[in-house]
Order: sequence, then structure tokens, then C-alpha cells
Amino acid sequence: MARRSSAFAKLIDSLPDPDERGRLSNIDKQAVDNVTAQIHEGGRRRLISLVDMLVEPGAGDDVKARYALHCLAVHVCKLDNDRTRRAFATTLASQLGGDRPKAVQKYVIEQLQVAGGKEVAATLGRMLLDEQLCEPAAQALTAIGDAEQFRNALPKASGKARLTIIQNLGVLGDAASAGQLKTALGDEDREIRLVAGWALANMGDSGSVDLLLRAAEAEETYERLKATNACLLLAEKLLAAGRKEPAVKIYERLRDTRNGSDEAYVRIAANAGLATVGWEVLFDGSDLDDNWQKSRWVVKDRVLTNTRKAGMIWSKERFGDFVLDLEFKTEGNSGIFFRTDNTKNPVQTGIEIQVNKRVANPTTHSCGAVYDALAPSKEMTKDGQWNHITITARDNEIDIVLNGEQIIDMDLNEWTEAGWNPGPPRKKNKFKTALKDFKREGHIGFQDHGANVWYRNVRIKRL
Repeated sequence: MARRSSAFAKLIDSLPDPDERGRLSNIDKQAVDNVTAQIHEGGRRRLISLVDMLVEPGAGDDVKARYALHCLAVHVCKLDNDRTRRAFATTLASQLGGDRPKAVQKYVIEQLQVAGGKEVAATLGRMLLDEQLCEPAAQALTAIGDAEQFRNALPKASGKARLTIIQNLGVLGDAASAGQLKTALGDEDREIRLVAGWALANMGDSGSVDLLLRAAEAEETYERLKATNACLLLAEKLLAAGRKEPAVKIYERLRDTRNGSDEAYVRIAANAGLATVGWEVLFDGSDLDDNWQKSRWVVKDRVLTNTRKAGMIWSKERFGDFVLDLEFKTEGNSGIFFRTDNTKNPVQTGIEIQVNKRVANPTTHSCGAVYDALAPSKEMTKDGQWNHITITARDNEIDIVLNGEQIIDMDLNEWTEAGWNPGPPRKKNKFKTALKDFKREGHIGFQDHGANVWYRNVRIKRL
């Protein structure tokens, strides 16, 4: 027996030595694989012997033993033999909970994070109640995906262990634990309350909306900040799941209650969230088949662009009142058409927002202008860069925001006479019909006017 133990120690000692920094940087992979295979062939007995070689920091040199155990954990996973992996994991788990130093047990648990499965979940679940082992046990159970052990341990846990369990229930998105987490929102410990709020938000629990909004009204600044961020996270998760109504409730409450300059970012985030509700994607970088009529326009690098003499590209659907939001970049003249009744005669039956390069003095043909009708109030175009434009059409009202600044505030009902823009002073235009009499629904289109132009992130929200 002594000869075998000595031989095993010699086998482990044949592994590479760490460098002057204590790292195993000079490794002969084939030699390491051979040693690992020999350890594995020794079965349960050798595995336990290897664990016996582990010591707590300061009690000896176990670098090679630790390296061997990790290599073995990786090895059994690569074998693609679940029975072998389970046998390895079960043997390792049997070494937990006894008199071994906690630092040794921690390392054993870390290897179960690599190779463990459901067969060791119950053992790891018991480790969740140990203040020194709860974190590695939680990481292993999260890797395994076993939320049940967290739920079972939570009522008995306190302190750091309780905090760790709640956090990992949130990571797993375990809806079955929502009731326990809602109770934790009322805990005396602030950190418990905050992590419970985050966990409920991360799992997208719609039943927590009122509770989290109430938590976000805390007077203490740090807790108010963290709870508010949890509300924003919950709203994002709800929107992603198609639960618009509770998401809107969160955004509207935060928008309406955050009035101080120190919370301006919350209002901005809430308004941005509200703006995303109800959007339909017209072009997101994929193909054009769903939303656009056939044309000579093409998609390159997820961007919509014109080819030589591409002409117009038109939406299949007609739109009336809406918010149209997109980005464009241009080397010259182009245009964004909307409410176009007759696509064969767009200028006389639709409204065009001019797309063009920057100029010193904006006119009715400048970028952002309502073509031949109303000049932008200021020049906001960025040459050679992506420009962000938002067009809002609501009955007779047309509003345009370019790169964050409103440049058009137009009332179509003021354009009462064909061929003329209202004054003072009155100026001629090329329209054969008064703009107030143009149809208030129609197609959306992009114009090729000879210059290279690119469009992306095109979305619309009906009003």
C-alpha cells in the first residue's frame, strides 16, 4: 500500500512545475493528458487520494494536486460518457461537509461547477447554508441550473448565505421563487431588500410592479437609486416579453415622479422606454420582402442603399398618423416621402422631407425641409455621419426632430392655396394641389436622386 501511495505521489509530482510567478505556463499537454488518464483509471480510490493531497493555504504545497484535480474534471467532461462524469462528481461530492478545511472544500466545489450535474445538486444545496461555502456552491448550482436547491435553502438561510441565494435565484430567473422574493422585499436588511428587487426585476415578474415602484419611493438616496434601476430593468424585461401595459405603468410613474435635476436621467430613460412601446420595424438590416415593394434598392452590410438609377422604394403598407424614426447618411440629394397616395406621382401626391448635405443657410430644399414648402428652423445636418431623424405626422401637424433638435413645426392647414406657401411673405411652390388637401395617409418611400445614400434602423409607431 505504501508503495502504491508513493507511486501515486510520484505520478502527481511528474506534472509541470509552476514558474517564478507560481503559474503553470510551460505545459506539455500530451504528458499532462497521460497523467490525467492514469489518475482516472485508478477510479474512486485515486480520486479520493488526490483530494487528500489538497491543503488549506499556508499548510503546504498542493499546486500540482489542484492542477491534477482540475484536469481530471475537464477530462471526464470531454469523455462524453455521462455515467463516468456522474461517478466522478458523486465521489467528489462525498468529500464535502466533513472535517476537511473549508478552503479545500471550496476548491472541490469549484470542480463540481465544471463537471457536476443534478446528481450532486442536493449536496451542493446543503452547502448553501455555510457562510464560507455558499458562494462557490451557488455558482456550481447556477451552472447546473437547479433553482430548487436555492428555494429550499432560502427559508433557513441568513446573512451572506441568504443574500447569495436570492441573487442567484434572480440570475436563474426562477419564477417559482417570486413569492419568497416578494417577502424578502420587506426584509430589515437593506441589501436583502435591494437584491430581492433586482432578482424580481431580472426575472421579469409582472406581479412585482407595484412593489418595486413603492420601493423606488425610498427616501434614502442609495436605496432609491438601486430600486429605481430595478424598476427600469423590470420594464425592459416586460417589454421584451410583450407585456406592454405594466411596462408603460413603470415608465409613466417614473417619468411623472422624478422631478429633480439629480434624477433627470430617470426621466430620460422613462421617456426613451415609452418611445419604444408600439414600434414596428420597417427595416432592421435584414431583407426587404416583408415591408417593401420590389425595387432596385439593395441591402449591404445591414444598410439599405440605392444602386445606379434605383428610383424609389415604397412601403407595401399605407400609413396615416405615425412617428417615423430612422437614421440616414448621404453624399447628396435624396428624400423621405410619406402619406404618398400615388407612387407614380410622389411629388404631387405625397410629402417629402428633404435629405441632403449641410448648407450655411437652410432653405426649402435643405436637409430636413418639407420639400418646397417649409425650411428647417436650424441647420442640424452632420455630413459624412449617420443622422437621426424622427418625423411625427398627426392629422394636420408635422413635426421633425433632426439629431436631437426640433427643426420643423408645421400645420398643413395653413397651406390653403395651390402653388403658394403662406406668408408673410407668400412664396411660390410647385404643388398643383394645396397641401391642406393632400391625403393624410399613404405610402412611405425613399428617393434615389443620383447621390449615394444610406438608411438604417427604420421603425414606425402608429398614432
